[in-house]
Amino acid sequence: MVLLIIEYAGEAKFKTQFAKGVLSDVEIPFTYIIVDPVKYISNARYLGKMGESLEISAESVGGRYEMAENIIIDKLLRAVTTEHTRNIDVVGANPAEIEDYIFTRVKSDLNNKGVEIPDLALVIKNDELTRLAIDAATAVRVYDNAGIGDVGRKVIVARSGAARINVNAGK
Repeated sequence: MVLLIIEYAGEAKFKTQFAKGVLSDVEIPFTYIIVDPVKYISNARYLGKMGESLEISAESVGGRYEMAENIIIDKLLRAVTTEHTRNIDVVGANPAEIEDYIFTRVKSDLNNKGVEIPDLALVIKNDELTRLAIDAATAVRVYDNAGIGDVGRKVIVARSGAARINVNAGK
């Protein structure tokens, strides 16, 4: 049997919940290699039914493999990420540590499903209000550490009411 080692690319996009119900968008681009096709297919049994129709196109086959990726890899990435982040305060969240945790957990689970995942990257996208809240909370910690917490809180309150101007240049 000849096994072609082909590296595939995928991307999982979903919302995850941090402590206290803070929702954030997550994107996890990754690469993967199917190292044990039998284990992989046993986790996506419908792939074996691809030959039941006489009209098989590259598009339909590709779509089914994409669906397998979604079921086997994306679902696991979502489960591991949401399980881990639900107890983490978004203000103190360290994306590198979260990424390392996800990678370690997912790598071992996927090996059992015939898939090797050489790399992944975690991108957390908070909405503007969440980013501003994280910035304010971080600033308070900095001011507190410098021994001028009261001054820092006054600065933050003063800046929170500052006008914001958006300029859009049209053609």
